[in-house]
Amino acid sequence: GGGRGVWSCGRRSNIGGSEVKMSLSELYAKREIIASTFMTWFSWAMFILMPFYGFLLWVLFRKTYKYYMVHFILAINQHAFTFIILILLMTIKLFLPDRSSTPEDYLLLGLPVYYFAGVKQLYKYKWWSTVKRLITAWICYSLVLFTTVIIIIIFVLQKVSL
Repeated sequence: GGGRGVWSCGRRSNIGGSEVKMSLSELYAKREIIASTFMTWFSWAMFILMPFYGFLLWVLFRKTYKYYMVHFILAINQHAFTFIILILLMTIKLFLPDRSSTPEDYLLLGLPVYYFAGVKQLYKYKWWSTVKRLITAWICYSLVLFTTVIIIIIFVLQKVSL
């Protein structure tokens, strides 16, 4: 069948070899199971991607510490801080959902500052060298993370539609 994708409003599409037919209203009706399944798989993916981020840090900053474990610990630290900020934001939005202003979103701007400060403190590279290497790590990690999210979305939509 030749639809344009899973969300093609009732047309059939072929994802991973199985025929899928779901309308937007069916997706909306299953939104809780979709969100729950996505978060389950996404949390596992993040657990698996943490060592990859540590590997990127090792590749880019290995002159300071030649062993991987130091870079992996920094990756765990940065992921944990990110998760704490995201949990805090989600909790605030859960308990105060109907507000016209959300100043707590500015906490997200602190993430790059925290990452940079941690990398600068640990590796002691010059400012510009640290910025270039960290941006390279972020770009590589973002591409892998984006690809992972797309794969998880396709998997979840296929699983929910069967």
